[in-house]
Amino acid sequence: MINLRDLLGIPFTNRGRTLDGLDCYGLVMEVYKKFDITLPEYNADFDDAEKITKIIHRQTGEHGTWSKLDEPKTPCLVAIRYGVPRPMVNHCGVYIGDGLFMHTRAKTGAVIEHIDSPMWRNLIVGFYEYRGNK
Repeated sequence: MINLRDLLGIPFTNRGRTLDGLDCYGLVMEVYKKFDITLPEYNADFDDAEKITKIIHRQTGEHGTWSKLDEPKTPCLVAIRYGVPRPMVNHCGVYIGDGLFMHTRAKTGAVIEHIDSPMWRNLIVGFYEYRGNK
């Protein structure tokens, strides 16, 4: 089992990529590292309403691709639409198994929550698996 406890409580920082502060994609990158998977860098400002939409649809030759899954698997990206119109996706987390995902927000820092909780079940728009180029 992968230990994620050391990531809990890390504060949200716009464009954060260190354990002193992470944005939502920075946290995804850190969790994936624990699974020995290196994700490509992607920077977007906190208020970029389409930031995660751009990540999951970016498919270039030098980077891997994100493929939509029918069911979540560990680890996979959890794409979330939080306060923005369709089809934009502006937040993400990582599915870590047993119906749980890890994500970070300005008010909470890094936390673990249930994908089926009343807060999140209607905001999650999909699960995505990363396939890196070899």
